[in-house]
Amino acid sequence: MPEETPSAAALEAAEEATQPNVLLEAIDTAEPPDGPQLRIVVGAQEQPDRDRPIDAAEAAIPDALEGGPSTVQIEEPQEIGEKAGGASLQQADKPTGGKPRREEKNRRRTLTAASRENRFVSDERIVVPVVRNVYRNHAADYSRAYITRRFSVNSNIAQVLFEHNYDRIDYANYIVSLVIPSIAPQEISRRTNEALEALYTELEQKLDDTIASTQAMVAKRKLNDTPTSAYDHPRRYETPVRSPYSIRYLNIVAKYDRLNGLVDCLWLNGYLSINVRMQTSNLWQKRLRRFATALNELRMSALRETSDASRDRIRNGLRQTQEEARRVVESQAAPAAEQHETTGTAPADNAPAA
Repeated sequence: MPEETPSAAALEAAEEATQPNVLLEAIDTAEPPDGPQLRIVVGAQEQPDRDRPIDAAEAAIPDALEGGPSTVQIEEPQEIGEKAGGASLQQADKPTGGKPRREEKNRRRTLTAASRENRFVSDERIVVPVVRNVYRNHAADYSRAYITRRFSVNSNIAQVLFEHNYDRIDYANYIVSLVIPSIAPQEISRRTNEALEALYTELEQKLDDTIASTQAMVAKRKLNDTPTSAYDHPRRYETPVRSPYSIRYLNIVAKYDRLNGLVDCLWLNGYLSINVRMQTSNLWQKRLRRFATALNELRMSALRETSDASRDRIRNGLRQTQEEARRVVESQAAPAAEQHETTGTAPADNAPAA
């Protein structure tokens, strides 16, 4: 059993912070589990009810523990007829054999108020978040704005063409319409934008003319009730759009899908041969693939021109810097040469040479 060593100073400090009928005793153990402890003893002379002193003692714990002991022990009074200030202390001092021992009293006197503090201090480590720089080595590392469009394609040939080419075309549209104007000189950006606009305008015009002529054939055959054929496997796509030109490409694919429906309607009704149907389909499939290739070449050529212009600008800047440095050296050497000619003295060692 650990020996109890209450301190008189700690006892007085704790008693001043508590209620008059509560007595605190500081206890020191040989192997404390969580630091020094307090034992609260409630006098029973002013509290006849044995259940109430415990509640009063519990209410006094926050004030008594302002110094910070780690454990609180609550005990009921051992003798009801005695005063709380004397009887409970004597009862705690008395060993089982009779009078309190002198060593026990001396040990109580040697306890100080510092024993009421916590013996174990926990060193808490708080991790503060840090914002780090992320290197963007590839095009996919950059954050780009986009919107989502729901897009439906009916004919199988238009579906295959759209699935194979859209990602490349959307990326090329983004580079040519946004990145090139941001990094290229104004002249290169203007020429690239004009070439991009010409590609889309030419393809759209040809496709509109073909659809108009095909619709005239359908109207001539009086097939207005079913102007286009139906398809048993239409597909709907959630398409990301990163450039206004990508929306124009979606419209081109929709027109190409409508053209296929018109041609299939004429073929299914017997007004077109299979050869004419295949020729029309293959012709426009090649045109759309050539358009994708031309758009990709435009992107690459614009990037090459921008890179060459950047290197030329760096070379011109270095050449200009060298010319300015040469002029500064010549301007500093001219006064020294004039002084040498007038006075006949040699120029100083630190004077720059001509």
